[in-house]
Amino acid sequence: MVGSIGVLMQMPNAAKLMDTVGVKMEEIKSSPLKAAPNPYEPATPEARAAVAAMIADSFNWFKGLVKERRKLDDAGLATVSDGRVFTGRQGVDLKLVDRIGGEREAIAWLESEKGVAKGLKVRDWKKPRKIENPSACSGARRGGRPRRASSRHGDGGRPDPDPAA
Repeated sequence: MVGSIGVLMQMPNAAKLMDTVGVKMEEIKSSPLKAAPNPYEPATPEARAAVAAMIADSFNWFKGLVKERRKLDDAGLATVSDGRVFTGRQGVDLKLVDRIGGEREAIAWLESEKGVAKGLKVRDWKKPRKIENPSACSGARRGGRPRRASSRHGDGGRPDPDPAA
């Protein structure tokens, strides 16, 4: 899948939920648009206009980059900038990608087209695990007695060691 070009900003509107549970956010700010929009109240027309102007500016900048770097004419740019997602095959036809392939093909391309050393080690990145019980790692508990950190995996909550280090 290939995403078309576009710019998006999403924000929750929890104002009704806050009313339902009886919580009201109070704020003191230096100007009406500071921290706007925020999830605790509906966006004002001024906040919407400010965000829309930021999105439009970013979108125009992004379209210019894509047009230049992917060598697209105005019609081609219009086709790929409406927010839809394309298959890889469509992406090739629309000049969003050069070709379809996997890691092996990408590495071969880097070697042949960008001069990356053949056999350069590729590292897979893994998102670090979350500590399941953050208070267990603080070294102390009520009464001031230290407690050993632990996890259900028996590894003390430590991340996996880097085998390449």
